[in-house]
Amino acid sequence: MIGRLAALGAPPSFFALHPRPLAIRHNPQKDGQITHDKHAKVLGGGTTLRRAMPRSLIERRLTDVAARLRGAREELAVLDEQLLSFTEAADDARLRSLVSETPMAHREYAEAQRHADAMSRSRRLLVGQITELAAAQDDLLDRLVVAPE
Repeated sequence: MIGRLAALGAPPSFFALHPRPLAIRHNPQKDGQITHDKHAKVLGGGTTLRRAMPRSLIERRLTDVAARLRGAREELAVLDEQLLSFTEAADDARLRSLVSETPMAHREYAEAQRHADAMSRSRRLLVGQITELAAAQDDLLDRLVVAPE
């Protein structure tokens, strides 16, 4: 098994951290990335099969993911309000900058726009996290349907 992992390009640190991995996931679409997955069984061509997890563990993880998803959605609502406020402030500063044509007004506009851009980046990251959590929740729900009692 270790020879096969080394042939796939697993770094030496992989073996130090996981001397006897239960399974690995090799994803050729992601630059040949190899990750440790204790609930997967490797098949040829990068395909994995997941071992059945106890129903109680799935339910516990599902509860955790649902709580994190709920919190992330609440945070997104707050972030949307803040982004609207920052965007309006940047627009006002832009108009003041155009009307007054002073360096100080332009600096205020640039600073307000940087804040709005930073808030927009934060929102994009949070939306990505929500998408990942929703996918994890869907995966756990799928497992729950086929999980043994």
